[in-house]
Amino acid sequence: MRHSKQDRNRVVQALGKELPKGSVVHHHTQTQLVLCQDQKYYKVLHQRQKALKACGHAHWIICHYCKNYDDPWNLKYRRQARQYFHQDCVNKYLVEYAKQHPEYREKAKERSKKWRSAAESKEIQREYKRQYRYEIKLMRQQNVSKI
Repeated sequence: MRHSKQDRNRVVQALGKELPKGSVVHHHTQTQLVLCQDQKYYKVLHQRQKALKACGHAHWIICHYCKNYDDPWNLKYRRQARQYFHQDCVNKYLVEYAKQHPEYREKAKERSKKWRSAAESKEIQREYKRQYRYEIKLMRQQNVSKI
């Protein structure tokens, strides 16, 4: 945003009126300027411009871990961190991290035990529900046959 005042003045002259509040001027090229309605759209344009220059696809997004651009359909999104990533990249990263940090490995083992026990308890609950439904079905059939 070196020349932002000059660029804003050029856009004002071209429009013939003042710029809307919150608008941002984006350099498409040295001679072409784009008027963005806000900073958010300005950042989207920059991201798309970087992607187009790097891989030839403006809509592709960069993986947080491997730093390669890819189609958004091949990436997952972590909303809390606002990161796009390949699942394989995350898995490789976690394996490397666990090798370097033994305490993480122990915590991961404990978490996996909890998840397994929770999954097993859910499976047991499902089995009880199946048995209960089957018993209810048998009772209904017996009551119908008595009538």
